[in-house]
Amino acid sequence: MEDSMKKLLLITLCLLLLSVSGAFAQASLADGDQFDVLVKVEGHQENVTVIRDAVKPEQWYYVPNKPRLVEKKEGKNNVPVFALVKYQAKDPTNPENLLEGGVLQAAVSLALPDDVLPQLRKEIAKFAEIEEKKVLLSPLNMSNAQIAVYGPGGEIMGEAPIAPDIGPSFANQAIPLQINLTRLGADFSDALVKTGGGIFISYVFDYNGLTPKCGFKITVDWDQTYKHFSTNTKAKASYGGWFWGGSAQTDISTVRDELMTSKCINVESIAGEAFKPEDIDKYLMPVLEAVNKEIFNIEAPAKVEPAKAADPAVPSRRWGFSGGVSFSLKSVSDVKKGKTTYSMNRQFIVPRKTIAGGFVGIGGYPKEVQDKLIVQMPHGFWSSAWYSLPDVGSAESVGVTEVSITVKVLDEAGKAAAKVPQQNAKWTASTGAWKDAKGNERNSLVFALAELFSKTKDTSKLSYEQKIDVTQKTGNKTSKTTFISKLPIFDGEAAVSTPMSNIECVELNGSLLAWYGDEYAAPAPDAYVGKASDLTNVAVTLKTSKPSKSYTGTITSKNPEIYLLLNRGDSDEAPKTTGSLVFNSKKNKKTVTYKDFFEEAGDSIFLVDLDYLPEK
Repeated sequence: MEDSMKKLLLITLCLLLLSVSGAFAQASLADGDQFDVLVKVEGHQENVTVIRDAVKPEQWYYVPNKPRLVEKKEGKNNVPVFALVKYQAKDPTNPENLLEGGVLQAAVSLALPDDVLPQLRKEIAKFAEIEEKKVLLSPLNMSNAQIAVYGPGGEIMGEAPIAPDIGPSFANQAIPLQINLTRLGADFSDALVKTGGGIFISYVFDYNGLTPKCGFKITVDWDQTYKHFSTNTKAKASYGGWFWGGSAQTDISTVRDELMTSKCINVESIAGEAFKPEDIDKYLMPVLEAVNKEIFNIEAPAKVEPAKAADPAVPSRRWGFSGGVSFSLKSVSDVKKGKTTYSMNRQFIVPRKTIAGGFVGIGGYPKEVQDKLIVQMPHGFWSSAWYSLPDVGSAESVGVTEVSITVKVLDEAGKAAAKVPQQNAKWTASTGAWKDAKGNERNSLVFALAELFSKTKDTSKLSYEQKIDVTQKTGNKTSKTTFISKLPIFDGEAAVSTPMSNIECVELNGSLLAWYGDEYAAPAPDAYVGKASDLTNVAVTLKTSKPSKSYTGTITSKNPEIYLLLNRGDSDEAPKTTGSLVFNSKKNKKTVTYKDFFEEAGDSIFLVDLDYLPEK
């Protein structure tokens, strides 16, 4: 029984690691650079949003709309990468009762089927007025994904973040899913195997967009904005309906007029540039994103409609399902106060949030396959603990050549557990897979802990210590960085852990700068346009407070993009970070400082000449 359980829980979670085509893989946030396409997918009509690249006009991205189970070959048959292990635990409110829980392991993809892509290319060619063969199309790259699984009645069964990767992840990758489900019922298993049914899975995720160049500042008055939406329910409903439910072709001018009239935002010119109110519309989206982040809670819904015969025929543009979204005002104590000015004289990389969801099931597979995929574990049966190796995404795109991980089990006192050997695994860019010391491909590490469990009074105090060594090559320089953190072995009643990578990747790009000998061009100040630059390099320093550490790098004409890997410690969020950029120019040397780097600049930043040249 134990051997079969190990085989089941060690199911291979396919990681299709794709390379990134350059640092400029950023969706455009300019008005008019996205639209909806009605396509036929597996016999149903669906709306798919496509977005133009911010730099390459012929490159387009499609926004994923629903998950689909990834399949693998077993002999002549295709079987899903899927396993549900059910277990029983005591009900804390009634010790005489047992609650059913489960560990769901699977791999899903948000990619569209191959036969849909020609439909998209044809419509994009019409929209962009270019030849169809010149249209480049790829899935949108995504980050910071949060997964939620729902029961057959629409109630949420469990939530978990997808383990953050080191490099960008693309929507057509096989996404490893491991989540501890609570209060699992027999109807959950029935819904999985029901033909035409399934369980609902949603992904709330971010994608990065690059703002266009312009010449004005937008100031947001946070106190007035919160007051406006908290006292005007009609305005809140209208705003939420536009942002999440409207068409990609919605006229943004109504939103701009609303915010300006209510004195939530103010717009002023930079460097004497003239502009019309409607010019703001092309650049307003990143400011609206900031408003969303600070004023509203945007999450997966607490409940969705139960599965019918199939998914909705024509899912909405932003969701891909009819479940809606949780869109509510934050507490006034959690909202930023005062004012923030966004200088739109440079290009910002701004995260946007969206969601994709749909029903996933195994009802279309033979019963003998279904029986292998759903297993009931006897009550109290935990003789081993499972540690899932983190997804590294496309780490090679940021210069990472190797990632090695060492995991040891810590006892209740926080010391290395006796008679439990540490385990190692290594990922390399050349193979794109995790392998153990013997060269076997692995997606999980299994620790035999029956003896430790029997001697431990409080198993919730057992933990892993993970040590991650990342080898990164930048230009001709190779460096090695070590990240150490701890995480609990038990997730509720289940001895299954999905670790975070604890690594925050920061991209700084100087490709848009005029380097030594190059002529300045717009949007540089008029006094400099046409004159030669004397900028030699940009020195970068970032300092995290917890853990306390400094990170440095140098941007040059030969190496215009650098990636710094910051240690998150035991947190799953970006660390509090200060920073400075020193533009080394003889005539216009300037130091730009950041009190809170991620708050002010985000995790990706494109530098432009206006960052250091005098505006007048």
